[in-house]
Amino acid sequence: MSDPITNRVAAIMAASDEVYIPIHYLYQQLTAEGLMVWTDLPTFQWLLSNDERFEVLQEEFEEPLELMSDLEAELEALGIFPGVQVKLRARQASETEVMRGFLRHLRHINYVLEELWRWRSEADDPEGEADLIQLLMFSDMVEREIARVLSEHSDLLSAVEKRAETPPADERTKWSEIN
Repeated sequence: MSDPITNRVAAIMAASDEVYIPIHYLYQQLTAEGLMVWTDLPTFQWLLSNDERFEVLQEEFEEPLELMSDLEAELEALGIFPGVQVKLRARQASETEVMRGFLRHLRHINYVLEELWRWRSEADDPEGEADLIQLLMFSDMVEREIARVLSEHSDLLSAVEKRAETPPADERTKWSEIN
């Protein structure tokens, strides 16, 4: 199947540093470009699921995941897109690419958690504060463990660190236009 929507998704994914891209992110990007006027998110997911160029990865939970729409919107505003991920089948994912992406997202999540900690109000929700402290500790432990494992493979670590610190191509272009 070849149409402007799936062709544009394939182009975005081929140019991206990310191997797995959240479907919500792709949908928002195409909506901003004016390609989704007559297409809702379920139809968009169906299009990608039925196009052999893409692999759509569904999250499977033992219990249903129920995120309030307000929370989902806030997460998306912070650049965290939970849910269905899309992969371009033609793109082979090396361990380096996958680990680089994972570290970048983990660092982003750590940043968001640290910002929540800074802006928290202890008096409002002591139980929520305890949960946030636990999340911060767990997230930090995971990041440290990944760094430790990667440090055992220093050549992999240096490649991952270098790529994780380099902004995506579209951001580099914007930065070079400013300077």
